[in-house]
Amino acid sequence: IVTVDAQFATRYHRVIKRPDMTEERFNAVVDAQVSDAFRRSHSDSVIFNDGEVEAAVEQARRLFSKLSKVVSYA
Repeated sequence: IVTVDAQFATRYHRVIKRPDMTEERFNAVVDAQVSDAFRRSHSDSVIFNDGEVEAAVEQARRLFSKLSKVVSYA
């Protein structure tokens, strides 16, 4: 299980820009989800997406490379 995570403030600022998104709707979505701590604790890997897209892509590439090596040994 891979989780892509960002700080709450980062997620808020990204999501609130979407068309038809309101603070109430955003909060309802967040309230319906499991907590960040739960999600991270049940993940095998976490990709942090607080900065530039390129940084998250690089993390994903490294993880893919790591997983590809594990699969090739199976």
